[in-house]
Amino acid sequence: MKFTTRQISDFSQQIQENIFLYINTDTEETKLIADLEDYMVEPELWQEEYDEVQKNWKNYVVIKGMSSRESFRIMEDFKDQVNNSQLQRKLTNALKRKGPFRNFRYVLEEDENMLQKWYKYKDKRDKEYFKACVLEKIENATFESETPTNTIDFKGKTFKLVENSENGTVNNETIFKYDQNDNIVTADYSGGTIKYGKIIGVINDDRLDLLYQCITTEDELKAGKAQASISFNEQGKMKLKLDWQWLNDKAQKGISEYIEI
Repeated sequence: MKFTTRQISDFSQQIQENIFLYINTDTEETKLIADLEDYMVEPELWQEEYDEVQKNWKNYVVIKGMSSRESFRIMEDFKDQVNNSQLQRKLTNALKRKGPFRNFRYVLEEDENMLQKWYKYKDKRDKEYFKACVLEKIENATFESETPTNTIDFKGKTFKLVENSENGTVNNETIFKYDQNDNIVTADYSGGTIKYGKIIGVINDDRLDLLYQCITTEDELKAGKAQASISFNEQGKMKLKLDWQWLNDKAQKGISEYIEI
């Protein structure tokens, strides 16, 4: 029995401590059914599904979600990987107090970047747990490999504009030449409406936080800030979608999109 990447992702998120995944090993049909013995569950909502499995499924296995103790261990493991000593102390204290799951989330919500890292780490551990449980129950189970992610590397990359808001300055004749050192990204740009421009930014996972300044062909000096989401097209070319704002010019905002050439 082979599980697709979509199934792995969906099932690893859907199974819980009181929500079980039933897998018919003859037909590969699946059902999510709550634990009827859990006092938080209303049995009448799930009884029909459960009875169908008992009556019509000859061979099946049950995959149960993580226990609270296992989920707690994942939070501890993540906390131990945090490099920020102050944040790590806050997470340690959160896990020691009553309501550790809620407290842990509250602390992470103070840092959006760290919160997103937690989501990715938790997703990875959930998938690993699901695969391990399946292999324990179904010896011949296999899993579709996840598509390798493209490496984010701006070194030597050149970009051009695809689309820009009306209050933007650059046009499709402006060329951006990037470089990268560790997580620091820089770029020079010129052409079209720009005599010369400079970008400096920092990569945070699939986001680029940046500052930029330029001199237009009309000798106007402008500066701004932006957050760029990083993605790839089907050909593996990098795409940038900037949510930007001028630091002068009445702090106008806009959105622009760029493609690697």
